[in-house]
Amino acid sequence: MADLKRFMRPELKEEQVFDVKIIDKDGKEMPLKIKRLSSKTISKIRNSYLTKTPAYDKNGNPIVRNGRLVVKEELDNESYSNHLIVEALVEPQLDNKELMDYFGEVNKIDMPSAVFTPQELSQIADISSTLIAYRDLEDVNKAEVEEAKN
Repeated sequence: MADLKRFMRPELKEEQVFDVKIIDKDGKEMPLKIKRLSSKTISKIRNSYLTKTPAYDKNGNPIVRNGRLVVKEELDNESYSNHLIVEALVEPQLDNKELMDYFGEVNKIDMPSAVFTPQELSQIADISSTLIAYRDLEDVNKAEVEEAKN
């Protein structure tokens, strides 16, 4: 019988929030709080931006293989990425009504592009993917600092 305690890892059960810093457009540090999203949350968000449609051949006939309809999947990557950022950011809370009103946005998915520059969003996406992959943030931050110095 397998030792189940090896699979009972608190870091996968509990929400972890990390203090991180990105560099703003003026080269100054901008502190943020980002939480690590669970695989379940990520899958749920991804599936909400996944469109499945039947695949057709060049004659317009549905493609069937092994008795099953072939389905084509398309992911709205921009909305998916923005939604991940909105859910992961604890500070600033992008779905805050006051912040959304300030930027004139009604959809929280549009907030990352309103609040951050493309360069800042890229840094946030890198940090988020690091958290998803459960890599050590300190090692990533040291590498980014060294890269910024050069």
